[in-house]
Amino acid sequence: MKKISILFIPVMLLAAGCAKESKNVVEQSESTPIQISVTADDATKSQWLDGSQFTWNDGDKDYFGIVTAAGNSAQSSAIEIDDDGFGTVTIAPTASEGDKMVLYYPYLSWKSDKPSVSDDKASVPVYIGATQTQYAGGQHYWLNDKIILGGKNVLEYGSETTYSTKMVALSSLVRFVVYSTNGSTEKISSVTFAGKSATVPLTGNVTETIYFDGTAPEIGTGDGGYSVTGSVDNTFTPGSSKSDTGCSILVGVLPSTVTGFTITVATSSGKKYLFESESAITFKAGNIKNVNLNLDKATSTITPGDEETVWEGSFALSDKKDSWDNNFTELTWYKVDFKDWKAGDEVTFYYDVFEGATYTCFKAVLATDWNKYLPSLGEQKNPSVNESSYSFTLTQDDIDAIYYEKTDDDGNVYMESAGFAVQGSNMTFTKVTIKHNTVE
Repeated sequence: MKKISILFIPVMLLAAGCAKESKNVVEQSESTPIQISVTADDATKSQWLDGSQFTWNDGDKDYFGIVTAAGNSAQSSAIEIDDDGFGTVTIAPTASEGDKMVLYYPYLSWKSDKPSVSDDKASVPVYIGATQTQYAGGQHYWLNDKIILGGKNVLEYGSETTYSTKMVALSSLVRFVVYSTNGSTEKISSVTFAGKSATVPLTGNVTETIYFDGTAPEIGTGDGGYSVTGSVDNTFTPGSSKSDTGCSILVGVLPSTVTGFTITVATSSGKKYLFESESAITFKAGNIKNVNLNLDKATSTITPGDEETVWEGSFALSDKKDSWDNNFTELTWYKVDFKDWKAGDEVTFYYDVFEGATYTCFKAVLATDWNKYLPSLGEQKNPSVNESSYSFTLTQDDIDAIYYEKTDDDGNVYMESAGFAVQGSNMTFTKVTIKHNTVE
């Protein structure tokens, strides 16, 4: 069984800060470099030591992979830390003398598509999650849905039992630092970043391309959306300044430039702080960007019972009057975080009616099976052509159908944000809102 020694080098440098907003509601700032290292502490998962470094330990033993130029791939089975600070992952590759090998992270055993090789390069399926979880402020369970790493060195299989390589980050990280100079005692539960437009999606399934000629690894374009949510299992109180540690939520994104965005900080009481900006923000590969959020300078707030915008834009359900052509999928598959949606909440679709239309059609179908309707609505509805909005109240059956518990192949339990799509005709959607009428 071959051991691959991984030296984590300081490639995750903080990006330079951009100019402050004119209203100073969203500040992108500089900070100190982050070191990627290994540690022999007792933690069981990769941890973000807030404002300092990542550490890698036993919980990551199954998330490193190796792929060979011959087309074979293998999953790591152990990780150890030696006295020199090197992390050693144990992998048993299927390889012959002289085979070229490259290490990568994360290896995702639940992916149906495994690494494939052609033309002296490997295509490796990886992903960045649209909804990500961490243990508490500044502390993670895992990084396998937040970061994509590629081996910097091509290794050659031989008689040795230990090989050394360096790794580079191909994805980007965003560190949202939540604080209140006025001393807010709200408990922070999540941060959602929602872009209006972007050069490429921020999340989703993506292919990492690994070359066996020494060319640096790279990633393609994801299939997700322009929003990402980071939540904590154990809520935390905001710091008193942006330099306080333990008051941050770290999310991974695919490298992209976003123009216009809203950041929503949610609390356990149901209150939300919105930070809105029309400026651009760039997330660079191999970089982490600090985004400082002073709750006292939020653009606006939402309290339970207020109407909250979920999506806004212009989407026509049909290309011409009385036809059925387009499917509205902006509420499907992690494009929206359904964690806060509850039975009793009211969802409203705002729309314009096609000129000359005498009727409208509205049919909500489950993302998991488009032959099944959203339970509360049932079959096709016909909103009035004389109105500009259509509302309905969510039931528990709706919630169970769009946001439910699943278990992956490794036995990890997670929540699936499947959502629902809308089909129909003679309607152009302009906005979707939710009014949270129940708070746990």
